[in-house]
Amino acid sequence: MTYILQVPRQLFRKLVSFEFAQVFSLEKGETYAMQNMTRTDRLALLISGTANVMQQPRCVLHTIGAFQFLDSPEFESSTLGNDSKFQVDIVAATPCRYLIWQRSGLEYLFTKESYLATVMNYIIARDITDKLYSLNDKVFKIVSNIVNRFLTLFLFHSYFFLLLCYRDIKDFILW
Repeated sequence: MTYILQVPRQLFRKLVSFEFAQVFSLEKGETYAMQNMTRTDRLALLISGTANVMQQPRCVLHTIGAFQFLDSPEFESSTLGNDSKFQVDIVAATPCRYLIWQRSGLEYLFTKESYLATVMNYIIARDITDKLYSLNDKVFKIVSNIVNRFLTLFLFHSYFFLLLCYRDIKDFILW
């Protein structure tokens, strides 16, 4: 059995066999997917390296590390026969190796092996959830930074306002 999800070794070998999967490489700066150009008819698992998910104009949304899917949200949101395209760019930040499955091959395998389909659906859903949480963390950090700056500025101005008021009251009393 392979790891925690108890997928039989023979079934795992079938999943990663050349019949269903292929291994590719990307050098630093090469693009896996381009916004509004690349079709979402595949699923890729990053084996090594890191990649950045970017939205125009070159804003990094999040980073994908080893053993994460490169395109799980896009894969899950599209269907077989749907001609949808990526809404982001995925660019290698370091040299990468990834395993890729075509949607048609995966869906064929999943119809034959329902347990594998259940396990893969769980893994893909978990990957998407992790990505959404990482985006929320990034937004929270930006918002909290803005709030901290605002509070610091507010407290700074309040302190000087109190000093000025104290000085005016002190001058008034002494006069």
